[in-house]
Amino acid sequence: MGKNVYSSDVKWAVVKAKIAGELTTQEIMEKYGIKNKSQISTWVRWYRQGGTLSIGPANRQTIHLR
Repeated sequence: MGKNVYSSDVKWAVVKAKIAGELTTQEIMEKYGIKNKSQISTWVRWYRQGGTLSIGPANRQTIHLR
């Protein structure tokens, strides 16, 4: 069982949908193929802490402060 890697575009779309209240967490998971709801919470938390979401070296999720 490998790790899922999500593009920056998917991460941003998820964060925007969640913050705007456009979709429920379950709807977001279904629409974007996200398997764990904690992943969504993590991306939203990083965004609210002032970071940007991206894929870093070796496909690791990273946060870059603005």
